[in-house]
Amino acid sequence: MQDTKSLILSEAETLFGKKGIRETSIDDICHQVGISKRTFYQYYRQKEDLIADFISIGMDKIQQDLDSFISQREPVEILLSLSSQAAKKVLFNPPPAFVEEIKKYYYQIFVKASKDRSRFVKDSLLDFLQKGIDSGQFRSDLDVPAVLKMLMLSHKGVSDYYYKDDYISSGKKISMKAMASAYGDMVNHLLLSPAGWEKYDSLKCDQADGQ
Repeated sequence: MQDTKSLILSEAETLFGKKGIRETSIDDICHQVGISKRTFYQYYRQKEDLIADFISIGMDKIQQDLDSFISQREPVEILLSLSSQAAKKVLFNPPPAFVEEIKKYYYQIFVKASKDRSRFVKDSLLDFLQKGIDSGQFRSDLDVPAVLKMLMLSHKGVSDYYYKDDYISSGKKISMKAMASAYGDMVNHLLLSPAGWEKYDSLKCDQADGQ
């Protein structure tokens, strides 16, 4: 059986999905959970504290998923999988409408979440690069700090496009599939060693045979 705080978070998530974050009131959440506002305030002083907790838990889950994703695969497999997932618009990103609402109405929460996300993406990418170099699948002469910075900037650019940033998204519409393909080509040519290319081609053949 869920404890009261977990139930508040669970029902709040359901309501946020149905009504939006701003339109969901504390009264709505209390009614859904079956508690009084006095009980709600034992856990959260205000709605913003609930939202911050909700996002923090979500970020922890995304970080765990990303760490698991990297630890359970070879570096070349990660490159192939990321390209495939990018095409399906699941770049470990929350839905655009959700992010836009947080950014517009709860900006300080948005800023903190963005900083936290950048931190764990950076840590994950660094682990990914080192794993690739140690395995011999990535070039041994990579300037890791420079490559890490480039990948972070590239990731931000793709995320901005996904979230329809006005500057990035202006002009001709490009599909996420095309973006993923272009991004994959760029990263592959930057990172892969001859042994990495051999592994990459082998895995792509296996994927083609399995379709």
